Amino acid sequence: MESKKHIDLIDILKGVAIISVLICHSVIVYPVNLENVAWSNALKTFVDSYQMPLFFMISGFLCSYKGNYGGYLLSRVKRILIPYAVFNTVALFLRVVGGSLVNRKMDFKSALFQFFFQGTSSGGYWFLYALFIISAIAPLFSIILKKNRLLGLPFIAVCVVVSALFDLPEICCLKSVVYYLTYFIAGMMLKGCDFEKIKDKRIVILAVSAVVFCLSFVPLRIYADNVYSVAGIYISAFAASAFFASFFSLVKLPKFIKNQLMTSGKYSLQYYLLNAFLVTGLRWLVVTKAHITTPALIVLILFAGSYIVSYLVSKYILDSNNFFRFLCGLKVQKNK
Repeated sequence: MESKKHIDLIDILKGVAIISVLICHSVIVYPVNLENVAWSNALKTFVDSYQMPLFFMISGFLCSYKGNYGGYLLSRVKRILIPYAVFNTVALFLRVVGGSLVNRKMDFKSALFQFFFQGTSSGGYWFLYALFIISAIAPLFSIILKKNRLLGLPFIAVCVVVSALFDLPEICCLKSVVYYLTYFIAGMMLKGCDFEKIKDKRIVILAVSAVVFCLSFVPLRIYADNVYSVAGIYISAFAASAFFASFFSLVKLPKFIKNQLMTSGKYSLQYYLLNAFLVTGLRWLVVTKAHITTPALIVLILFAGSYIVSYLVSKYILDSNNFFRFLCGLKVQKNK
């Protein structure tokens, strides 16, 4: 029973993370720039502070290496690299031929470079690119952490220092790999924790993490942005992750909400893969064709539309047969 609860919590946290991504992507910059609107920019900044760190922490927590590197890497290729290749090929093709429908248009040569040497500054499926690189080297950390979980701390410290001192290039997502490796290793370290020992302290963790997040996110960003960019960014991300984990392990959610979060967690990768295309289509319909200019309405329609369509397509189309499962990173079912 405890194992089942634990799995439920992971799916719920993945659901929170992907819903946060959908919210963030609903604050569009093209064809209207909603980041120039104070409240929507604040919303995006808030969600940005924890969404991807939470994903990488969960990925580290779920990372499992059992000694067969070839088999492990093949599973990562199926789960991460194939969806990246399939969906990014389509996305880059649209950037080459999409005209006014797409933002950040590029020529074929640039698209080819983007595909193989992905840089986060150009957008695209950078998350999968960075996650694959981190996953490829994760067995090394898995072996080290088996000896002592605390051995992950020096690696985290190195990542933080390197990110702070050097303006790393975007080539091969190097900057993102070093930054998010911090959270991935932290997730791997958490795997060996005895959560039963802190079960009775969840309310304290909830309260402390909320206070720490508020203190690190608001005052530091306003009054000491240089400090925030070096240390506060990590503190707020870890605090937010601890808050969500504590909150959803304490609160008994209504069945409908819990099921929606868990389903979103189960199909989080597929929601992510579909989101770029859905946002592109919806913003064209809402802003260009329907001429809706109210920021709140734009964000609401883009988020609701992306969420509903992602849910329906993921559950009833992408998970309907093995061919689609293979293309989008879902596990192929042998006897179905």
